[in-house]
Amino acid sequence: MTILLAALALFQPEPDRLRTELASEVQKMLDQGTPSSAVFVVGIGGAYHCFANSGEVLFVLSEALPYLPEAMSPQVKDYLHKVVVDHPPWAPAFLLTSTPWSMYAPGPPEVKGPPRLDVPLVNAYFAWRYARATGDWASVEKGYPDFKARASRIGETPEDYPQTIAAIGLSGLSRHFGPEADALLWEAKAARGLEAGRDYEKIFDQSLGRLLGSHDWTYPPLTERRKEKVLITAYAPEILSMLGRTARDDVARHAGAVMDAWARTWYLTRPNLPTFFGPRYFKGGPDQAPNFMKKAWKGEQEDFGQENATWTPDIACTLFLLRAGVLGEKRAQLEKYLDVPWVRVGDLYHLLKLVACLKAP
Repeated sequence: MTILLAALALFQPEPDRLRTELASEVQKMLDQGTPSSAVFVVGIGGAYHCFANSGEVLFVLSEALPYLPEAMSPQVKDYLHKVVVDHPPWAPAFLLTSTPWSMYAPGPPEVKGPPRLDVPLVNAYFAWRYARATGDWASVEKGYPDFKARASRIGETPEDYPQTIAAIGLSGLSRHFGPEADALLWEAKAARGLEAGRDYEKIFDQSLGRLLGSHDWTYPPLTERRKEKVLITAYAPEILSMLGRTARDDVARHAGAVMDAWARTWYLTRPNLPTFFGPRYFKGGPDQAPNFMKKAWKGEQEDFGQENATWTPDIACTLFLLRAGVLGEKRAQLEKYLDVPWVRVGDLYHLLKLVACLKAP
């Protein structure tokens, strides 16, 4: 069935071809069964675990659901329910195999699984989106108390996009489960977070604290976790929509100029890392690497790099979503930047790009 869907896509107009490709990629996941994490090796700097968070699986397939054939809907919902049961997004457990390599295939024994981490804050949002898309509120209700407890560290005004996304999710969950006072509390926090998030430059500067120092290269505003070498993304349409209304010029200046200037292969899932291993990189010491990375992204640094060969695939997805959701690029333009999936089955970043194209005018 998967091969047939892929073949049909070659003869279809847009957006039918995109829908067919999306259905084909999702069907691979349904055929394969419960997923595991994937590992992306960047070079000497080591490996990063992607898709290690069950909440991301729930969010991405919930986003894809409206664009899939109606006949696939029951299968997708059953698949997602199994993910919730086997890997609850409110429990400190990740989708791991002992030697994860691709989304489903085991890899070389030297690749170790990441440590068990606290549940990401954004999982409250991902669980809300799943329940809203599938109607499975009963399963999510089991984790509602845990989501509230973990989010108690969020202040009156969320500090970054992941915290704001968590507040949005909790406001939605509280609206459904109650009490009303909680819904009002989280709605107010989400509103303040969205207001504070208009300062894109400030949010970007704060997000540099997630870097691994001199062995890292990323574009981290829409990332919750990275230091632990586990990539936890924080993508939410509400953030992109807010930036499009209030900070479009700032995003275009900050991210767009770099993509159009020297990082011209940003859209590749496994691009070569722009490298200059010399005095300009080490000026001020290796511990200053995040400052140099910031200058590079702002176009103030001609060369930046280190011994790693590539950058991680979340970067292409982040920049793609910024172009789609913030800069408002048309579908025809976005399609030019669609690369192939980087894992055989279950590239969640690729699915998000396909959905972003289908949403675009």
